[in-house]
Amino acid sequence: MCDAPKQKTYLELSAPTDGSHKFYEVTVEGSNITTRFGRIGTNGQIKIETYSSFEEAVHAAQKKIREKQNKGYEVTMAGLREKQLVQKRAKLSVEAQLENLFACGLSLKPDVNKDILFSAHERKDFERNPYLLLLIVLGGEAEEEPYGFLSLNIWHFDTECIEDHGDYARIAMRMEELAGGDFSLEGIEDFIDLEVGKAWLAFRLTIRIIGGNLRLIMIGWIRKSSVSSIPFSGIGRRINASPTWVLMDKTA
Repeated sequence: MCDAPKQKTYLELSAPTDGSHKFYEVTVEGSNITTRFGRIGTNGQIKIETYSSFEEAVHAAQKKIREKQNKGYEVTMAGLREKQLVQKRAKLSVEAQLENLFACGLSLKPDVNKDILFSAHERKDFERNPYLLLLIVLGGEAEEEPYGFLSLNIWHFDTECIEDHGDYARIAMRMEELAGGDFSLEGIEDFIDLEVGKAWLAFRLTIRIIGGNLRLIMIGWIRKSSVSSIPFSGIGRRINASPTWVLMDKTA
């Protein structure tokens, strides 16, 4: 009985700048593909896939190899590079994260103390995933006095809060607040009916132009999954104005 045809390709990616030191090995044997991957110098993890023929397995393996090469992996021989110790990244303190975000133009409202950030989360929570949790908290509302939004530069919300009449109107009013006086909305009205999948938002927009410089930014399309998308706001911002950030959990 003849042995099943076999092909093996070994690739590595080693980039000191970001700590990458990985290997990826693809072996085609008969109609099976065995991939082995992990840190260089370790046994790594193994995954086995079965195809209908050797030719189909080779085609799939070649696709995997191209994808890795597009990410910077190079075909080489195992054992040329030595194992490296994993360098643990230093934790970025909450204060350092805040300082960097403030340098980008974000800020707390004047009556808000940064200690309120720790009312629902511990320091280790912010350090475990730098910036993401902090941005979410900064864009939310205080759960204790003084109640209200923590910042006038960023807003985080979940589109699941769009449920009934008035919800789009509240979004428009918050966008007006985020614009910091660059425009005003009047006659705000909305309609939301999730059962029939219809919604609309109407308002009169007045833009304040300073020094002839105006930049229009479409903040985005916000929708409930069962409601048609609505382009709810075109916002005028001065060229040199502080940035406004909007984080949405679910967008169209």
